[in-house]
Amino acid sequence: MKTIWITDDDPDDLLFFQDALLEIYPSAHLTTLSNGDDLLDKLSTLPAPDLLFLDISMPLKSGHDCVKEIRSKNQFRSLPIVIYSSSPNPLDITYSYGLGANLYLRKPLRYDDIVLLLKKVLQLEWSNPQDITNKQFVDGNYVPFAAL
Repeated sequence: MKTIWITDDDPDDLLFFQDALLEIYPSAHLTTLSNGDDLLDKLSTLPAPDLLFLDISMPLKSGHDCVKEIRSKNQFRSLPIVIYSSSPNPLDITYSYGLGANLYLRKPLRYDDIVLLLKKVLQLEWSNPQDITNKQFVDGNYVPFAAL
């Protein structure tokens, strides 16, 4: 994973994510975006990232709307997408996976837990994102990634 993008409208969440990522992976090229429209504009003009993190609740276009639009384009079918949300709602989790997200992460409250979560996510074998998604289907339901 060399290029990582995160789209989140909360500046504090973006800052914590950026600090945590650069602490564990200083050579990462991180792009931060604050809404879904900016994300989709960048995807249409720049090479896709190696890994994309998306919040669900954002202005202009939600994370769910972004996943829908991204997955509708052939060139992005294998782009690894991680939902990074504070929502514990099982419907949000199931819906995210159903749209084509490869992983669902609950945003940790503590900085140290963000670092731990990102370490675990970056250690996953992303060469086949669908394998990662399949491991999140437990007892007939999709579950958030459990790293903590």
